[in-house]
Order: sequence, then structure tokens, then C-alpha cells
Amino acid sequence: MARSVDATAASTVIRCELVEPADINLVALVRHNLSLGASITMEFSSAGEVVASRTADAWPAIWPSEELPFSRNNWFFGTFSESERANFPPIFFNVGDSIFCDSISIYIDDTTNPAGYIEAARLIVADAWQPAYNNTPGANVAWEGIGEWVQYAAGNEVGRQIEPRRAVRFALDHLQKDEGWTRCFDLQRELARCGEVFVSLTPGSQYAMHNSFLGRGRVFTGLDLNILEYATQIEIVESL
Repeated sequence: MARSVDATAASTVIRCELVEPADINLVALVRHNLSLGASITMEFSSAGEVVASRTADAWPAIWPSEELPFSRNNWFFGTFSESERANFPPIFFNVGDSIFCDSISIYIDDTTNPAGYIEAARLIVADAWQPAYNNTPGANVAWEGIGEWVQYAAGNEVGRQIEPRRAVRFALDHLQKDEGWTRCFDLQRELARCGEVFVSLTPGSQYAMHNSFLGRGRVFTGLDLNILEYATQIEIVESL
């Protein structure tokens, strides 16, 4: 866990120098303490020159207005309420077109954070892969409860609460050979080495916060080397 000394603008800047220039699509902060009004600006630089910039809210809209009572303070914008924010896995991510750069500066604007500082468990800067063809129909995403119920002699049960984790299961049955070998098979190698992957089923949509997380591989079946297309099955479970 990394923590700033305070929440001032000067203390909440993250500078990331890449080992070598690379194409970057994704910037993410996992398990942060950013407040509802926080925003994040990302500057991508190459050879000392800023080549692109993105700004995003730390907590984006997740609700269509018709799903909320008109009396709710967040009815118009569809953003998190304070109680929802407090009970949701805190994750910020921004994914977009590939940007070739050698460094990234992340400016966090959350000077009124009640904690008086900013913290996050993991910073992710990476490229992204979206298969040429979508996953096969039948993918499943679920919250997995890992708590337990204890029954006492009197017959009553008491739950031992542990934060649930998300898991996604899907099949890719129409992989092109090039992406099968260079993206999918290499990804499975990293997962087999206890690596992690950031997964988002609907990036850019209103539901992305629900189905995006940092996870580890639990099941990956390798590549089925069919004549025209390759296929695989993958299961990823939330790790942080």
C-alpha cells in the first residue's frame, strides 16, 4: 500500500517511468481511498514531450436515472452515493486508444479527502487486448462468497464476514492463429507464473465498474489447435 503524506495537489502526483517505450492503453489504481468528488488526469510523455492527456472521475456514473428514485441526490448524474462508495471495491481505471510513450504522470485532485491523504494498493500501467471476435455466448460473472456461517449449540448461526470476490468464466472459440499464439498463449504463461491480469467485460460502458477487476488465472485450458481457428477457456478470479 502506497500513501501520500497529505492530500494536497503537490503530494498526490505519481510519476511512472517505463523500462522502455511502449504502447499503453490502461491506467488503473486498485484499492484506493479516493472520495466521490476526486478526479484524475493522466499525461503521457515521449522524449520529454507530452503526447496525450486524459482526465476522468475517480467514481464514474453507474446508474441510469430511471433506476433511481427521483428523491436521490445522485438521480441526475447516476453516480455512486456515499454509502455505495463505502461498500464497493474501490478501483479506478481508464482504458482508451493505444498511446506510445516512455513515461506517465498521474495527477490526483482530491484535496478535501476526509482521510487527509491518498492511498492505493496497486498501480497498473499496461497495454490491452480485445480479441478480434467476442467471447462465445454463455460467459458468466459472479460474486463468490468466501465467508462462513458458524452454528452455535443454541442453534443460532452467526456469519463470519469476508469481502466477496468476483470471478469470470468465458470461452474464446474464434481466435485467429496470430492472436492465439502471441496474445492468448502468452497471457496464459503469465497467469501460470502467478501473474495477474486486469479484466473488463464491458470497458467504457456504464456497467464497467461492476465487471472490471484485477485477477489471477484459476482455469486456463491452453489452446485448442483447430484447422481454421483456435479456442480456449479461461476463468479469472479477483485477487485484490
